[in-house]
Amino acid sequence: MMDSSTKKMVVRLIEETSTRRLRWQIKDAPNPVTVGSDDVIPLYFECDFKSQNLCVYKVRVKKYIDGRDHYWNESLVIGILDHESRLVWMYEGNDSELSELFSDVRRSVSNVDQFLSYFR
Repeated sequence: MMDSSTKKMVVRLIEETSTRRLRWQIKDAPNPVTVGSDDVIPLYFECDFKSQNLCVYKVRVKKYIDGRDHYWNESLVIGILDHESRLVWMYEGNDSELSELFSDVRRSVSNVDQFLSYFR
């Protein structure tokens, strides 16, 4: 469960993203995030905010049932990276605020609003 400080941060990032004051970039997840893991990171975004390098991404984790059968579990991660792209802090979950932030970031980076305005 997300603590109140993390929740306030995520809500502030939603506000900054939705008003376009905060610019996210889509990137490949850096090696320090992916090395030593079989997890799949299909979408990964970064931005600079208040002198911090932030990331938000979706992660798919393979969970084994009996050593043979498996299923995939998805969650979202928000984190802080150091200058060498190491994840020095993270929160992983499926909270509604984190889902909203991830959706807003995707929408912002894709520029879909501008594209959809063509059809109005």
